[in-house]
Amino acid sequence: MSDGMSEQSFEVKTPARLQVSNIRGLTEIRAGAAGVITIQARKIDGSGDLERTEIQISQESDGTVRVKTHFPETAMGWMSGNRPCKVEYRISAPADCILKVNGVLNDTRLEGFDHQCSVNAVSGDLDLRQLSGEVTAGVVSGNLKLESVSGTIKLNSVSGDISSERLSGSLDVSTVSGDVQVQQSALESIQANVTSGKVEAVTALGAGPYRFHSVSGDVRLRLPQETRCTAELHSISGGLQVKHLPQTASQHRNGRQVAEIQGGGVMVYLNSVSGDLTLAAQ
Repeated sequence: MSDGMSEQSFEVKTPARLQVSNIRGLTEIRAGAAGVITIQARKIDGSGDLERTEIQISQESDGTVRVKTHFPETAMGWMSGNRPCKVEYRISAPADCILKVNGVLNDTRLEGFDHQCSVNAVSGDLDLRQLSGEVTAGVVSGNLKLESVSGTIKLNSVSGDISSERLSGSLDVSTVSGDVQVQQSALESIQANVTSGKVEAVTALGAGPYRFHSVSGDVRLRLPQETRCTAELHSISGGLQVKHLPQTASQHRNGRQVAEIQGGGVMVYLNSVSGDLTLAAQ
């Protein structure tokens, strides 16, 4: 395949299945027409070894469409300066397509899918928009951005930040050396494990629970004024603060702090070595 743009299309049945693996460059996948997956692929001249970088596109007997960037050299070849060129994939697939996307040194963008998405990247950023259903994403040494995502959301980040807005459903998030920010959301439950990072969330509360675990990071929730909840902090040196919300009861004993907001309600927990838990009005 030359460095020019090429295009292939495949007829698919419901549910369509698409697997994409890129090494360097960009992977962009958007919802398109039902019954067809269309792949545009382009090698970027001057970005690496054009001849040895292979673009492999195929459809298996079960209908799964596979797209892969292949480079035959070992990691030692990369270190000596011999590396694959950048490849740009621009793909459209049915909205109910089951997606599995992996990247190494490339950015990935997904938009408009409503079934099942799994996406991972190493040293690349992820941008996920207008997704619903089961959404799983992981990134190492890159940032993760979500907008208008609903359903069962599972996120993992190492050495990167997670920023999001307009989330709904359940959120399960784990980060190491990265912050988590949630804006304008209505999450029914949150499970968060954070090492050396903080969590800031602006969300209405549902049935819960809302459980946070941090080593040294703070958790700050901004809640609607009418929220009824009970906050519980277990910490060696952290504190529990309530700002501009009607606190009706509180306890503080042996590293356990409890505050009731408007008589109490859904539970909000933080277990931390030295982090603070703050509840404030939106």
